[in-house]
Amino acid sequence: MKKEILKFSLVFIVLMFFINSIVISQCTYTDTYSFTGDVQTWTVPYGVTEITVDMYGAGGGYSAIGSTVMRIQIPGEGGRLEAVLAVTPGQILNIYIGGRGEDAGTYSNTIGGWNGGGNAYNGAGLYFGGAGGGASDIRVDGTALEDRVLVAGGGAGAAYDCETGDDGGNGGDLIGEDGLACGSVNGWNGYGGTQVAGGAGGVMGGYDSGEPGTLGVGGEGGNDNSGGGGGGGYYGGGGGCWSGGGGGSSYTSTAVISYTHTQGGNPDDGIIIITYLGDNEDPTITCTGDQEVDADVTGYYTVAGTEFDPTEYNDICSDATIENDYNNSATLAGEDIPAGTYTITWTVTDTYSNTADCSFELIVNEYVGINRGYSGISIYPNPSSGVFNITNADGYKLTVTDITGKIVEQFSIDSKQYLININEQANGIYFIKFQNSEIVKTVKIIKE
Repeated sequence: MKKEILKFSLVFIVLMFFINSIVISQCTYTDTYSFTGDVQTWTVPYGVTEITVDMYGAGGGYSAIGSTVMRIQIPGEGGRLEAVLAVTPGQILNIYIGGRGEDAGTYSNTIGGWNGGGNAYNGAGLYFGGAGGGASDIRVDGTALEDRVLVAGGGAGAAYDCETGDDGGNGGDLIGEDGLACGSVNGWNGYGGTQVAGGAGGVMGGYDSGEPGTLGVGGEGGNDNSGGGGGGGYYGGGGGCWSGGGGGSSYTSTAVISYTHTQGGNPDDGIIIITYLGDNEDPTITCTGDQEVDADVTGYYTVAGTEFDPTEYNDICSDATIENDYNNSATLAGEDIPAGTYTITWTVTDTYSNTADCSFELIVNEYVGINRGYSGISIYPNPSSGVFNITNADGYKLTVTDITGKIVEQFSIDSKQYLININEQANGIYFIKFQNSEIVKTVKIIKE
């Protein structure tokens, strides 16, 4: 399947809340489908309920005298349809890209473009008509013509009778454009397809008439003359008789929210471009490093503010939420965790159900009366009326925070014995974080 994916971010709004950051934006994705000669599929992503479609039918082919392509006779161009289509996540869209009608010039009949283009024949062994271009369409809940929800009509093939003016009709709009016979519409030409019937074929006395278009298929040009093939469409255009064929009509179903029709615009193979707002990217999340703390006299460690929450999480395309597997909430702040060893996993989920996770190990040491730490660090008494003795903590940077994470004191210790005085602070729970180049340790203290 020839499928090109282009994605780009439209808007970035960055909200920073202390150590957490959430990025909210809206991403646009564009999937482009080109001609392959076979049905292609597109599955509606999660969370997507409408798409914007820009589609073109294929152009018709040039006529010829013998092997000389007569480019002064202009084939019809494929029509354009721009539409917003209501869809359902998981729905499969069957995509048909019209093929351009064959040019004459090989001393043989020309074949209509894939997906409904009408064939063309030759007159007197010398004059050859161009074939009609195929329609481009999208089908839902099946692959039959009746399952089409969007159709962009194909252009008709040109003919050769007069020196100029045997042009094919453009495809597109609710009624495809009529072909021309020597510069006018005189009944020899094929007529454009409509919303209820195929275009009539051209008629000229003494020659085989062009075939009328039918549902989805352009009519063939006259069998013994250079009439152009009709363009494919919702209803195909009629084939010409010594004149250009008629263009195929376009179509929109009731599932379409809005649309714009344009006749012509594309002389080549068809194309369908699907654009939608969504999120195909996983969010990102960063956890704090592994932690070791001491339980207090109750046998629990009370988490200080956001110390164990992710340091950052974001998603470039949509909102994101987080949850941990310890208390199944968006924060561990204030959680009382008993002594033990835990692997805590945080998961971030965006609006479109994309996820990412990270984990860290938490060790809560048993309470032993005098709080012990690394390399013999001790804090006593604990609880205290506000003065705490710290021993064997030289070389550490200390940060004292309250239960909300607000810093109360911050200093470095250069002696084996140190005194912390928080008499001016309110009674309650506080936390001392010891940190050096190798260790980060948090201990809960209680002022009463």
